[in-house]
Amino acid sequence: MPKGSRKVDRIEPDELTDRFIKEFEYTPMQKKSIEIVYKMRAARLNQISRILGYEIFYTRKQLRELYINRFLDRVFAWEEKVIEKNNKGTAEGIYFLDEAGKIAVSGFLDIELKDVKWKPIENLIKYDKLKHTLDCSEVLTRIYEECRNANLSVIDFLCEKFLWVKFSYQNIQYEFCPDMYVKIMKDKFAYSFFIENDNATMDVKSFLNKIPKYDNYKISGQYETDYEVFPRVLVITTSKERALTLAREVGKRQKSKIEFLFTWHDIFYEKPFSDKTFIHTSVEQHPRTYSLFDEIPEEVKTGIKKMLPEAAEA
Repeated sequence: MPKGSRKVDRIEPDELTDRFIKEFEYTPMQKKSIEIVYKMRAARLNQISRILGYEIFYTRKQLRELYINRFLDRVFAWEEKVIEKNNKGTAEGIYFLDEAGKIAVSGFLDIELKDVKWKPIENLIKYDKLKHTLDCSEVLTRIYEECRNANLSVIDFLCEKFLWVKFSYQNIQYEFCPDMYVKIMKDKFAYSFFIENDNATMDVKSFLNKIPKYDNYKISGQYETDYEVFPRVLVITTSKERALTLAREVGKRQKSKIEFLFTWHDIFYEKPFSDKTFIHTSVEQHPRTYSLFDEIPEEVKTGIKKMLPEAAEA
């Protein structure tokens, strides 16, 4: 048996006719699973189960049918079993879009087939690069779980593949691409967020190189066409120390009034919506915490804080 696979007979590719895909009897759960895997690039079995609120046994059965019929592809990342789980237990299925799923997505999302952003080669990504995608899917999973607990709803979500944009500012071309985008409905208001899932694989200086891209994207006004209002930016990193460092350094450097909030994985995964989960760039002058939905007091926002001596010297 090839490494990273489990023997299951699948339908032949030449059976994937438009009629077969159109007449396939999708369950509501299967439709949502295909959409999740497309919009996030990849997701684990347990993540899809938790996002949709189904038991793992039922989810596995539903995804297996999608795999057999080539709506989804899957791998079993043995590297993850060894690295993350000390070689105990079995490797978990990781799901990607497949050829029939591409055509199904075109219908589900009412987009032209040529505009579906997926190619088979994307499914061959190695585990070390795939891990960041799966970590982003875990962030989305916790948001879905917490929304269900709080009677809120996720309106939309996208991974970085759908967020990349070119824009012009002061006759210079720039590129902009956050890790994730999520929109949540709360108390009849829609809250939108860009998310940077920072695994500390780059040094602080390299991370800070992203900040001018955020600033220029906002100042250019391009965001008004893409999002209407500029989303709040959530930075989720590996430790409290790094979160504090990033908050301080971003506060010194940003040139716009973008609202950046910072936290670390342990506290976010435990209580993603708590008012003790995030810190603001003004943490030095105003050491308090926020939830991702809290209003930032006007006196601590960047535009005012930039007048402080500490910021002027930066």
